Amino acid sequence: MQLLSSMSLDLDELAQSSSAWGEKDAASMEQILSAVTDDGVPRMPEALKLLAQALGKEENLVMALDSCDAVLTDAVRCILCHPWLVGSVERKNSEGEVVPSFFTQPFGNGRVLNIFSSKLTFKKLEAEAAKAGAKLTAATVSFGEIMMVHIPSMTLEAMRTHKIPEENAVLALAFDPLAFWDPALDDDEDLCDGLVFFSATTFSLLQHFCMCYALAGSVLELSASLRRGPVKPLQWKGVLCKQPLSAIMTAGDAVFATEQGMLLFCYPGDASKVLSFHQRNGVLNPLLDLSEGHVTALDPATFQKLIELHADQGISTLIVATALAQGGKLQLHGLSILPKVYLESAKSAVQSE
Repeated sequence: MQLLSSMSLDLDELAQSSSAWGEKDAASMEQILSAVTDDGVPRMPEALKLLAQALGKEENLVMALDSCDAVLTDAVRCILCHPWLVGSVERKNSEGEVVPSFFTQPFGNGRVLNIFSSKLTFKKLEAEAAKAGAKLTAATVSFGEIMMVHIPSMTLEAMRTHKIPEENAVLALAFDPLAFWDPALDDDEDLCDGLVFFSATTFSLLQHFCMCYALAGSVLELSASLRRGPVKPLQWKGVLCKQPLSAIMTAGDAVFATEQGMLLFCYPGDASKVLSFHQRNGVLNPLLDLSEGHVTALDPATFQKLIELHADQGISTLIVATALAQGGKLQLHGLSILPKVYLESAKSAVQSE
């Protein structure tokens, strides 16, 4: 079983890492993502299976995870869209009070937190815990809550800060594990088949995806608000002032634009997807050379200036919350900021920040 590590990749390395995905994996992942409902991801087991296959294709492979990987972006986005079940058990705190706590199992020098996609898979944890004399209840949480609210208080650093024994730290996440076992110690590869497993070295990357997901949600909410009428300055600030957006840079180091306007992306992986699409299919404007195109992150101050510059020239900006490339066509969903809207509404909100 490989442990996954997070590292930065350039485009050549990214192309090499994409070999971890099968030829049809990207299309399959996008089909799964397109079926998302308000209740979650109906085909979540398929998404986990594809992710597990990619992470375990080569023996002893240490796969480099990167936020610009388009297929990985879709896979993690499926995880973010889905409600998860985590085992909750009552424990006594340092003051002797009985409090609810997430149930974790031993993992090397720490613990692993098991996350389950359905009540059916959670029953396996209940049965194993019952053998150990523990009574569990299923707590429904989003992956964003797990990574942004709970994990920060369960890391090795948090244990040291609060002078709690380090063996209580969560050092890994496992999705729909088949049984109770310690991946760090168990040599039975059969138990690892079909398992999606993230070590603590990937937690910062997963938290980055959570931030992208939250930003994409704010973008879609703002788009819906614009259709109903004027937008409050706070909404503009939430989208345009809080965190970076990604852009496709042309060979001439200009931000890539289409007939929809200048493109900015909540997920760098979506920018990679759009870049690859246009590299395969070409662009209508021959001046937009994408042969050496690359994805880069723009801080709020930088992209605010670009949006204003384009608005002054009568050019719109499209902030993409989701990009899907299916059936030879590209679907971009997000927020279209018309020049008039930016200059008359968004600009004053941004400048008051």
